[in-house]
Amino acid sequence: MRWDDLSRFECLETDDGVRLYHGVLNHVQWRRSLRVVRVVASRGRRQAVLFSTDTDLSALSIYRYFKARFQVEFVFRDAKQYTGLSDCQARSEARLAFHFSASLSALTFAKLDARYPQRAPSETHRGHRSQRFSMASLKRRAFNEHLMERISQHLAKGHSLDKSSPDYQEL
Repeated sequence: MRWDDLSRFECLETDDGVRLYHGVLNHVQWRRSLRVVRVVASRGRRQAVLFSTDTDLSALSIYRYFKARFQVEFVFRDAKQYTGLSDCQARSEARLAFHFSASLSALTFAKLDARYPQRAPSETHRGHRSQRFSMASLKRRAFNEHLMERISQHLAKGHSLDKSSPDYQEL
């Protein structure tokens, strides 16, 4: 299959500026037809090829299913790396369920805290909130805030670092 010639495919433009080239193709080794969707991002050169054995699915449905699937995978990745989802040694079903719920709840609360911070607007990062969420960035910010708090507690007498100061925000 030559992917530089898209004349055999129908084109569909999504709301977020992504082009979907789709068609039903026969896969020789699997001996069945597949709905194939080539995703081409309008900005940059990012591309992906998605397929489904359900040839009745629309290209937009396949695109949305894969997009949602990757969001779910990000949740599990962050839960494993940062909230200890895979670190439980319990054996009973109830204790495992509690551990999984606690880990995923911690991630949910972290996302909510990142989306709706309980700080004054001057204390948000450069005055605006990002819609993207990174657990690594949240962890780094929390560590830096803790470190700054420890440093300001141990400053020599007569010196202080006020949290509302621009110097504090810069540090």
